[in-house]
Amino acid sequence: MSGTHFTVATTATTLGIEPRRVRAAITAGIITPVRDDRRRYLLTFDDLVVMRMIVGLMDHGIPLWRIANAVDSVRKDLPNSVDLSEVVLDVNGSDIFVSFDGERWEPNTGQTTFAFDGARDDAVVVTFDRLRRVDGPPGDADAETWFLRGDAIEREDPEAAERAYRAAVEADPTHVEAHLNLGRLLHARGDVDTALDHYAAAVHLDPEDPTAWFNLGVAYEDTGRSREAIAGYERALAVEPAFADAHYNLAALYKAEGSDLAALRHRREYDRLSPG
Repeated sequence: MSGTHFTVATTATTLGIEPRRVRAAITAGIITPVRDDRRRYLLTFDDLVVMRMIVGLMDHGIPLWRIANAVDSVRKDLPNSVDLSEVVLDVNGSDIFVSFDGERWEPNTGQTTFAFDGARDDAVVVTFDRLRRVDGPPGDADAETWFLRGDAIEREDPEAAERAYRAAVEADPTHVEAHLNLGRLLHARGDVDTALDHYAAAVHLDPEDPTAWFNLGVAYEDTGRSREAIAGYERALAVEPAFADAHYNLAALYKAEGSDLAALRHRREYDRLSPG
């Protein structure tokens, strides 16, 4: 999967909102992120642009269903080549208006309107400049800036990404995604014990993140601690029952310890979730 992507937790942290608001927008179909092989939602830059738009409108009292209708209309009205950072949405009472390239219209009807007074105190301006990739954060960058830097360069320069994640954790020891990504890089190069520390920090900070529990389980399994690994995978499934890889790994572990019924149950769940 190419390009930089953001999990629900990272998106919420970046925009300063609760993760439930991101999930509500996904459920409403306003943003349609892909899922990775661990069933996590992955949002693109454009998804974050739209999410910021949604938050601004909801903060102005616009219900989610009306936002969904408006965003759908905007997508139909504007060509795919348009950068969403160029679009402005403003609110007049309960009405939403779109401004782009010198024109202003009501998205559901398509009717062109005019703002005679030129004042737009309620405008929700969609900008995305602060999230664009840069060569490197300044020395006084905050944890989120370091995390985004690491996420952007991880594929081509994992060592620099590791340094960025370490800087993020140092700046904010409660940054869950930085702990997870740093743990994953350390795990991949064989430093499983240190990776375990970061996975453990992640599950402590956010016990509702199934990926954190799954990664913890994998690390325990790689160090031969089968019972702890099973506990990690089971916790992942308690949060996300459709986590196919957790079912697969549990099936193998239960089979190895002679719990054939449990192994069969998880293998069947894996086959159901991953046909073919």
